[in-house]
Amino acid sequence: MKKITLTLLLISILTTLSVSQITINRSDLGNIGDKFYFRTDTSLSGVSCGARGSNVVWDFSSSVGVNYYDSTMFLDPITFPNMPLGSNLVSVNSANGGDTTFLELSTNVYKIHIPVDQIPFPLSKTSLKVMGFPSSYLSANVDSIKGGLAGTPADFGITGFPAIVDSVRINMSFIAISLIDGWGKLITPMDQYASVLRLRLVVNTNSRFDIHTILTGWSMAQEDKTSDTSYTFLGQNSKTDLMSINTDTLGNPVEIRYRVGAVYPAAINEVSKENSFTIFPNPASDKLTISFALNLNANAEISLVDVTGKEVKHFENGNLKSGENRISFSTDGLEKGIYFCQIKGEGINAVKKVIIRK
Repeated sequence: MKKITLTLLLISILTTLSVSQITINRSDLGNIGDKFYFRTDTSLSGVSCGARGSNVVWDFSSSVGVNYYDSTMFLDPITFPNMPLGSNLVSVNSANGGDTTFLELSTNVYKIHIPVDQIPFPLSKTSLKVMGFPSSYLSANVDSIKGGLAGTPADFGITGFPAIVDSVRINMSFIAISLIDGWGKLITPMDQYASVLRLRLVVNTNSRFDIHTILTGWSMAQEDKTSDTSYTFLGQNSKTDLMSINTDTLGNPVEIRYRVGAVYPAAINEVSKENSFTIFPNPASDKLTISFALNLNANAEISLVDVTGKEVKHFENGNLKSGENRISFSTDGLEKGIYFCQIKGEGINAVKKVIIRK
């Protein structure tokens, strides 16, 4: 009896070790050219973010569904005109008009950078550190950005103040607080991951508007504070997040996004093959032709967006047939630069970069 008990104990110890906590390094995250597919659920009710701590089991297999599919591509930021200094990777999400996030990944740090065209006034710096490498359970980091500008109301184009107000100033701060708050097993509707880390990121934003008079000096006219919390699950050699959770102000999930795999499952009406989606000529000057193949008829739309995500052309909004589709259009009215062509619809999310030369 004792021998059996010892054997069971040994098996238990080995099982525990097999799902022990891991360490994340730069080599576990993606590089230029990588592409990943995701499901996203925004119709969440009664779903929690899960527990924190060690050897947790986060099981979302039956509580999370899908509202739409999308993809994430890692591109070279040098091709983007609003590239911030220091960024060496850009993540482009095919949903929401091609959202872009500029990143800096090195052997010892992971940072998010603010695009050049989104810097409203002088800042202490233009990046926030998310985590350092290596990162393991309970690794923590705090980083901040501060900035502001002062002048007369006329300098800001502000009217309506009484003449006694001679100066105004705007101050902003961003504080990122990150913590690897748990490790354990992750179960999604698509897969199981034996050992992952969960990164909890809180970004606090504070904007303050002050006015100055010769009688009262400086006083606060308006202040806005926001706090955004998200969770990201990472695994060794995962290259990107396995799952991410965005929450509301009460900490309840409002969006859960999880990996599908290297390719869409057959049930999704994707552009049937990666090389079936072509744009020619590319670069183009006068005219573009988009060619792609679908495995099913689908209600979808095709549009062209710039690097900020703004739609500049809309080509199609209706039923696309299965098999090969080809659409041509003029580049009249487009400035030279980089754009993204999107095909979005019933289970379809495909993005291709386009260069316009005049």
